[in-house]
Amino acid sequence: MSSFTKKVVRNSLIGLTAFILANRSVYTLDQTEQGVVTTFSKPTTVLLNPLGSKSERDSTVKDVSAEIIAYAKKEGISAPSIDGSGAGLKFKWPWQSVQYFDRRILEWDGAPEQVPTKDKKYLYVDGTARWYVRNPLIFLSALSGLESRGHGKLDDVVDGAIREQISKRDAIESIRSTNRKMLVSDKELEETVKVDSIYDGRGKIVHMINEQVNVKTPEYGIKEVDFMIKRLVYTDDVKKEVETRMISERKRISEKYISEGDGAYAKIMGDKDRKLNEINSGAYAKAEQIKGDGDAQATKIYNESFRIDPDFYSFYKSIDLMKNNMNGTTLIIDKNNQLFKYINGSQK
Repeated sequence: MSSFTKKVVRNSLIGLTAFILANRSVYTLDQTEQGVVTTFSKPTTVLLNPLGSKSERDSTVKDVSAEIIAYAKKEGISAPSIDGSGAGLKFKWPWQSVQYFDRRILEWDGAPEQVPTKDKKYLYVDGTARWYVRNPLIFLSALSGLESRGHGKLDDVVDGAIREQISKRDAIESIRSTNRKMLVSDKELEETVKVDSIYDGRGKIVHMINEQVNVKTPEYGIKEVDFMIKRLVYTDDVKKEVETRMISERKRISEKYISEGDGAYAKIMGDKDRKLNEINSGAYAKAEQIKGDGDAQATKIYNESFRIDPDFYSFYKSIDLMKNNMNGTTLIIDKNNQLFKYINGSQK
C-alpha cells in the first residue's frame, strides 16, 4: 500500500471518528420535552423546560432545583447539575445518554368507582385529571420515566383522595355546589325538590381532592394540574329510593288535584241544580199565573156567552158531560129526556 493510500485511509478514519463523536455529543431538546443526561446510568444533568413568562420559568427552575438537591441529599447521591435554559441545541460527552420525558399536560382518566357516603348512600364517581412531569430526576428514579407508571400511581392516589373526601360527607355535598333554590314550573312541585343545605359542596370537595393528591405526587416527580368529576350518579338502589319518593310525592299532588277537582265539580253541579230549580220554580209560577189568567178570561167569556144565551149554556154543559164521562160507551136515553131533546134539536 502506497503512502498516499495510507494517508487517505488514515484521514478517512479520523474524519469518521470525529463525525461519530460529534454526532454523539450534540443533541436537541424539543419544546415539548425535558429530560435527564446520564453517565453510565448515573444522572449528571437535569434538563428543565419550564413554561410561562421568564419570571415564572426562573421560579420553576429554582423550586425544582431545591427539590433535586433535597432528593439527592435524602438518597445519599451527588446532586446533578441543572440546565434550565429550555429547548434548543445542546452538548454532552459522547459516552453520555439522554432520556427524554414529555413536558406537555397529560390526561388521566380513572375508572368509575362506587363510593359510600357518610349518610350510607352509594355514588358512582367518574373523575379525570390533568398532570405533567414536574421533576424529571425523581420521575426517572421513582417511576423509571414511564408514563404508564405515572398513570398507575395516579390511579392509587386520586382514587384514594376521592374515596376519603366523599365518604366523610353526606351524598348531597358531592351533588350540589351551592344552596341556590331549586326552580320548578309548578308551585306544588317545590315540595318534591326540597334538599338539605350544604356546607362544602362539590366545588370544595374537588379542590380538597386536588390538594390531597398534590401532597402525594411530588414523591413521584409529577404534579396534578387539576381534577374534575366527569360524572356522578346514584347507584341503582339509591336511584330506586329517590324515584319511589318522587313518585309518592307526585301521587300525593295528583290526589290533591283530583280532590280539588271533585270539590269544584260538586260546587258547580250544586250551583247548576239550584239555578235549575230557581228557573223551574219561576217558570211554573209564571205558567200557573198565565193559566189562571186564561181560566179567568175563559170563565169571563163563558159567563158572558151563557148570560146572553142560557139555552146554549145548557147544551154546552150536556155535551161536555157526555165527552168527559162516556169514554166511547153507548148511551141509551129516553126521547123525553132533556138531553135527547138538545141532541135531537127539538128543544126550543
